[in-house]
Amino acid sequence: MSEQETDAVEQLAQPAQSLAQAGIQELYPADVAHLDPTPHLQTLTRAVLMNFLELVGTLSVNPTQGPEKVEHLQTLFYNLHDLINRYRPHQARESLIMTMED
Repeated sequence: MSEQETDAVEQLAQPAQSLAQAGIQELYPADVAHLDPTPHLQTLTRAVLMNFLELVGTLSVNPTQGPEKVEHLQTLFYNLHDLINRYRPHQARESLIMTMED
């Protein structure tokens, strides 16, 4: 294995950073791991849609304000991605249960 491949494997073996560790604002409650993430995912998805529409409107009027809106969208997407990743163990467990029942 080459040095580059070894570095990639080591990087994958490390636990992922939380949003707080990465310096990104969390837009959902910290105890969401114990709650149903569906309402939070729906809220964040609606926020992405609304912010995208605001971005398009802003760019048509004043393109210099675009980077601020893009940063906000980026924060929303980071939060959506993190919330989906927190849900993956539950999804895998449910898939395994369904497979075992068949």
